[in-house]
Amino acid sequence: MRKIIVKHRTTHGSTRPQHVPLNHRFRIQGFAGLASIISTFVVLFWGIGSGLSLSLAMAQTSDVNTWFPALNVSNSGAASQPVIAASGDGTSHVLWWDSFDGMRYLRVPPAISSTLTLSGVRPVVVPGMWADRQATTDVRTGRAVVSLVAPSTLRLLTDDLNRAHAFWPNVGNQLLYAATTGPASLAWSQPTVLADSASTMDITADVSNTLHLAYVRTTPATGLQPGLYYRAKTAAGAWLPPTLVYSNTYFRVDRPQDITLGVAADGRGAVVVTWYQVRLGQSFFAHSSDFGRTWSTPELASGPANHISAQSNVFTSSKGDFVLVYVDPGGRGCGFNQRKSTDAGQTWTVPEVILGEIKRCPSQWRFARATDKIWMVGALPQSGSNRATAEEANTRGAVTNIVVSWNETEWSSPAEINLSAVDSVLRQNRALGCLGISIAGSTMVGVGCDARSDVWISQASVSLDKLIVAPDLTWSKFAQVSNRHGPVSSSVAVAAAKQGNLYAVWTQSDAGETAASTIFFSRWVGTSWLKASRIIYDPKLKFEQPSIAASADDKLHLVWNGGRIRYSRAFARDAEAEQGWKTAQDLPMPSNVKAGKSPHILADPQGSGLYVIFSVPYNEKRGIYLLRSEDGGTTWKEPVQVFDAEAAGWESADQPQIQLDPRDNTLHAVWLKANLGNRIEPQAVYYARSTNGGQAWSQAQKLAEGLVDTPQIAIPDHGQVYVVWNQIRSGGLLSAPFEAWGQSSPDGGERWTESRPLPGFREISGKVSLATDGAGRLYLTGVSENAGGASELVYSSWSGQDWSQ
Repeated sequence: MRKIIVKHRTTHGSTRPQHVPLNHRFRIQGFAGLASIISTFVVLFWGIGSGLSLSLAMAQTSDVNTWFPALNVSNSGAASQPVIAASGDGTSHVLWWDSFDGMRYLRVPPAISSTLTLSGVRPVVVPGMWADRQATTDVRTGRAVVSLVAPSTLRLLTDDLNRAHAFWPNVGNQLLYAATTGPASLAWSQPTVLADSASTMDITADVSNTLHLAYVRTTPATGLQPGLYYRAKTAAGAWLPPTLVYSNTYFRVDRPQDITLGVAADGRGAVVVTWYQVRLGQSFFAHSSDFGRTWSTPELASGPANHISAQSNVFTSSKGDFVLVYVDPGGRGCGFNQRKSTDAGQTWTVPEVILGEIKRCPSQWRFARATDKIWMVGALPQSGSNRATAEEANTRGAVTNIVVSWNETEWSSPAEINLSAVDSVLRQNRALGCLGISIAGSTMVGVGCDARSDVWISQASVSLDKLIVAPDLTWSKFAQVSNRHGPVSSSVAVAAAKQGNLYAVWTQSDAGETAASTIFFSRWVGTSWLKASRIIYDPKLKFEQPSIAASADDKLHLVWNGGRIRYSRAFARDAEAEQGWKTAQDLPMPSNVKAGKSPHILADPQGSGLYVIFSVPYNEKRGIYLLRSEDGGTTWKEPVQVFDAEAAGWESADQPQIQLDPRDNTLHAVWLKANLGNRIEPQAVYYARSTNGGQAWSQAQKLAEGLVDTPQIAIPDHGQVYVVWNQIRSGGLLSAPFEAWGQSSPDGGERWTESRPLPGFREISGKVSLATDGAGRLYLTGVSENAGGASELVYSSWSGQDWSQ
């Protein structure tokens, strides 16, 4: 007996975050798929020919204590503005302002027991680390009174030698620097003036423990003009003289909160600086290949001049590659994009959309390297607004930080971290503000201040990999849809309507039949799939390659290969009955062409337009063609040639797929440059687009070449195009010879990222299936083979940056 099996995944639109003692929350974003659906369903269909043991698997998060209890490190009632930096060995360095003593410093050794303790650890006062010092005389007592003013901004970082480095401006706008005098020392060096005029800064330490400083000079001086400057300090040397990266007189009037800077270095002489000016509305970057002595001409972070890039920052990977992250203000969610450079900043990849799951947006963020990953930390807004203010980004008012990690292939899901503390005397739980998070080595540490003007710290009690956990993946049990005795002769085609209705069709023969002459249909009715019903039948014909689409008027449209390209439609409510479908009609073919192949139908979600793309794989006029209907399938225009395979000298063109970007009505198509017969020889995946409803098409662009097959295309969000295909793997298993590859375009098909294999799809036995929910997320499924040689269904999702495991 041959069966059709189905299962679905349900993700509810509202998911309660888990809570741990430190109020560490992993926010599971609901799949905001088709409009007006409370739940989004990912549906999988396949046929099996024999008994198969099936079970339901869930991956669940656990509510565990992931942090040590927070400790009061100030105990003064006069503390504020804490900053924290972790060293690779687990040491924590903390600075905060005390309104009586000035700057205080605490060095916390790595936790060596099951609880974080401060036994024997005491804070010390750091002389000279203030913004201003004023001496006055009390008129009543005649005594001299000294008052200290806290720095408006304080940056603290560590190097691999376990030294702490602090940078801050004074009231005269000078940029000052001090550092601990040794790896285990509590003493600090005397402050050094790095710039006599600075409004904004960023600092990083590279793998050689060289410090790299970028800052904005606001006032002119002898030989120095307003602009962006760079300085460096080697581990054992002094600060080198400043060099000009970029000059702009607007810097004289820009406020510090209107400028963001980022700097990164590979430790081999290459340095990249990026900056954003609100006044100009763009982010720029420049690079140096000679340790900052000379700089390239500034370039837009986004690449093309017609693309907007807001806040930006940069970091280096473990290989020394540069990664530039910026915000596209018109992009989905927070609009994060990234570009990479593997040649010290000389050339950059096209932008890729990343971190699509982040909905609450930090306006500034910093990067850290730990556990072979890059970690991004940013402060989130306190109010209901989507984006943090500059003040909150400084963490002075922040109560929530967001943390994500990058394993140099993909970004993790985001985690939101809040910090609370229990007063041991009053037994009260205190929510902490001015939250700061630091990551280094194998741990994460946090610092915050409470309403009683005390500073608290805590440290993660588990490894970093356990701090960001995966969301629940819940799939329904398998359901049998068809119990016919003949083989299923095609893939199952599935369509989703805006109302949340789901429909499936496939071709299947019955017992004794030599060819599949029946198209079967099933629908989802809220809790289950209906048993299959026959909707199209003709014993004289063989049916292949069905494709179904749902239109906005609640109709279903079906095309298939029945010798010619055939079409029928039905109201969704009548689709179970064979008589509910219109009499099948042959669609127009090019002149002197009798047969087409591989039809794929698409319905315009905003109107009554229908598109059918198909191939003429053989003989004269071979190529890819498009049919259009403007009245919901009542009439059809003559086919338009998308690609002329005969003129191009191809043996064959086949397997076309088409998708529509409804925001700008651009059609996107892919197809295969194919070989005749079953020869295992190189083929190619090609792409083209149309901006006028399919009447004219761009020049075909080759995306991949080799032992490739079955290309598919999806539009996860406006301007984004994603293409996947199968590729025969060198040395692969005979039972699972393929791997899946993918490639994306962030700008509607103008530029493309590099193609790469998709994780988890390295040993698959057939065509993978690609789908989108229309809200930025993609879904990919395929049949793989486990270590025991048994087949298993594998699934992955793409949230705008990369594929999940």
